[in-house]
Amino acid sequence: MQSSVNTNGSPPFPLSFTMSKRKQYYVEAILAAKRTTQKRLDPGSEPQELNVFAPIWEYKIKWAQYGDEHNSWEPVGNLYACKRLIGEFWDCVGEEAWLIEIEGFVIEAPEKWIKKQLIHFWQTTSLDEVIQQKKNPRKRGNTSSTTRTPISSTPLTPLQADSPRKSYRTKRQRTRESDSEDDVPIADLASTVKIHIPPGHARPARNSLVAD
Repeated sequence: MQSSVNTNGSPPFPLSFTMSKRKQYYVEAILAAKRTTQKRLDPGSEPQELNVFAPIWEYKIKWAQYGDEHNSWEPVGNLYACKRLIGEFWDCVGEEAWLIEIEGFVIEAPEKWIKKQLIHFWQTTSLDEVIQQKKNPRKRGNTSSTTRTPISSTPLTPLQADSPRKSYRTKRQRTRESDSEDDVPIADLASTVKIHIPPGHARPARNSLVAD
């Protein structure tokens, strides 16, 4: 997927481009999520259904063909084409974590899940396609003329993406195509899911998580 880069060709960091000028890059995987300053609910309102496009979380991104030193935190507004990937991230770490209201709270995906996402990306995206998009980041990746499932390799811009007002259906609401080891409850990921709690905040009542 894609975000912005500066003019000297260094790896992607968000800059202010109009939609027509937005530079786009492929996303290999989501590594972690961090709670923003945005409020999820108005006082006294009922809990909301998990919405992958709610601006209450931002995501740490692994960019295709860039080293780990260029991993970056991106607002969800830069990730409109990552609906599947964001939804599967919350499936993995536990959907209840989405409700946490601690600014700066970070939850990391398990290494095993990240590795599977990386493998999946390269099984469904050609190296040549990634290289060509990297060379010409204002070019929109062509996914309509191939039978390959684009997965996380479609553009970041809202074009041809679902409206951010649409909610991602949780595991309890949708029929799973198949059982997967990625779909295990968060209690079973206690040794691999890590959280980072900002100073001055109490640990959430989620004993299965491992503070780091």
